[in-house]
Amino acid sequence: MISGIKIYKGDGTLKQEINKEEALQLYNDANREAWDLSPTERKRWNSLITEDPTPYISSGNGNRNGIKPWIKRSHKWNKQYKLNCVICKKEIIRANSQAKTCSNECKNTHIRNMRKERRS
Repeated sequence: MISGIKIYKGDGTLKQEINKEEALQLYNDANREAWDLSPTERKRWNSLITEDPTPYISSGNGNRNGIKPWIKRSHKWNKQYKLNCVICKKEIIRANSQAKTCSNECKNTHIRNMRKERRS
């Protein structure tokens, strides 16, 4: 079963509209090579498919946060730095040697302290 098809341009305007009869002629099994995906297109399509029914973790407050499994991550830490947080003095491990804080709370406190120092 196939219905009419609408093809849009990148800016969202309608480029072409194919009615039901034309779509059935285009997408029948005798004409499969014309509409089947090429190996490159198939590889791209398969990279977008996720196996996980819950693609990312809900934090419980309605927002969906966390690692999204469909993103291919190639970033690796080449070097890790043991640093001390400038606010709570807790030891932290970071990939950046310029890191100063361990959490957002400490970061916000540090920014407020820096602003106070600039004003005085």
